[in-house]
Amino acid sequence: LAGTLQVLDHDLRTRFGLAEPEPPDPLRTPPPPHEDWVQIAAQLAALPTLTSEDLLAHLTPAALDHGTALFEHLRPTLGDHLAAERLFAVGTSSLHLCADRARIEDAGGATRPLLALAQFADNLLDMAVGALLAPVGPPA
Repeated sequence: LAGTLQVLDHDLRTRFGLAEPEPPDPLRTPPPPHEDWVQIAAQLAALPTLTSEDLLAHLTPAALDHGTALFEHLRPTLGDHLAAERLFAVGTSSLHLCADRARIEDAGGATRPLLALAQFADNLLDMAVGALLAPVGPPA
């Protein structure tokens, strides 16, 4: 199991950590600065009225491709509902962590030591992969 998880972890990092960014679409390009955009996106993602259709309609083609690949990878062990929930929970959690980091940077003078931005991104990816691949616990 440990070897399988290690290979899976490497495959996911390769696929998502090294993905080529898409060229900006002038109709979808977020307003500068991007820190403001990630904070706005986190607020929108937290709305109780947000539907799956709304979320899917605003994904870039690359995000939809990667999300579909992850969903297809997770569904044999988790089933459709739990796989979708994990993707949503990990995605929104990651977005909120990025928004929190942006707020700290905007405020200037962090009250705690911060990782360098590259380390922050690597650590966030480590945590997201761990959460997506976590084993399913016993039913409650």
